[in-house]
Amino acid sequence: MGRTYQPIVALTGMIAAALAAGNPVILIPEENALLTAARLFSCFMAAGFTEDSLHFLPTLDKEVKGQLLNDKRLAGVAALGDSKTIYELDAQLAKRNG
Repeated sequence: MGRTYQPIVALTGMIAAALAAGNPVILIPEENALLTAARLFSCFMAAGFTEDSLHFLPTLDKEVKGQLLNDKRLAGVAALGDSKTIYELDAQLAKRNG
């Protein structure tokens, strides 16, 4: 499979693994992946998953994303992106209390 498909394959695998383990998932795509993420979400819904287990939050609001990362109910994060995005995410998670 070509490099073009690698992000969607990785994202699908992360979501499927979390759902298979019984964990709810919040899919928050980056700006350049909104349409792809929306299509992926609809594929999971068509496969029988419900919005109780998989949520789609197409927001570009960094404050909303920050609030989610600070929520103590959040047990884990799987992310795709460039190095800067991943480092920022790691730094945000490291600041959490608890």
